[in-house]
Amino acid sequence: MAENLKNLTIDTPEVDNWVVNKLTTSGIKIPSLEGYTVKEDEITALFERRVSNIDIDDWSDAEVGKYLDAEVNANWNLKISLSTILNVPLYFVIWKNKIEKFKILKLDMVNNLIKATTVELFETCLELATWLSVLKGITVSKGFVESGRLSFIDICLRSHGVPWPGNLDGFILNENNSQVKAIFEFSRTRKYPVATHDLNRFFNQDRNRWSVFDVFRKVLNCNTFIILWSSDEQVIKLQKLKDVETNGLVFDEDLLLNQDEITPKINSIV
Repeated sequence: MAENLKNLTIDTPEVDNWVVNKLTTSGIKIPSLEGYTVKEDEITALFERRVSNIDIDDWSDAEVGKYLDAEVNANWNLKISLSTILNVPLYFVIWKNKIEKFKILKLDMVNNLIKATTVELFETCLELATWLSVLKGITVSKGFVESGRLSFIDICLRSHGVPWPGNLDGFILNENNSQVKAIFEFSRTRKYPVATHDLNRFFNQDRNRWSVFDVFRKVLNCNTFIILWSSDEQVIKLQKLKDVETNGLVFDEDLLLNQDEITPKINSIV
């Protein structure tokens, strides 16, 4: 898109994931979400976000909807379907980089087209943080491991004690998009080899992260998988989550898969 045209750029602190790339090139569609909020054992909202190259006041609701409709392989229909299944709003947050002004739009699907509706306009990050805090119950307050990847919105929200909601790494719907078949959490290991890494070794410090994820699992009552991976290895550990107990994660299945085994196994889940 030409530089002088309106543009909404994906903004995420997530690192490039070779496992997701491999599955995508194999035709396996596992959409993700930039965030979701949990309060009192319920999902309260889903979130996506983008940085605008122009003042956010210059985006009409119709223009946002049309822009998102034109995106290829963005899976907006699946994300909106997930919000419908959960009966919660899918909020779309936009801002111009390094400017404390945020527009919140709600996304719906009408006649197979995206309808974007502005629901809030905040002049400061404090206002945004206050609004988010009402939707959040469990807060994942652990410091971000690689803080250099945090964007403007992450930094400003954390300065007010309300981190951006934790993301959902992946989900799969059934054939008519009416039910969730599975959800995925990708966990990257940096210190230990995939084969020997044990997530329960760090369970206490990650307790809130897993508590939030467990709420999603229970609300949807679907299969739940954790994919342990490394940027430096071509193997993964696929773990089917049975429960999150007081002392750690309990798995139904724990498989070490090499590069050639990944796609067939995930395809069998899909």
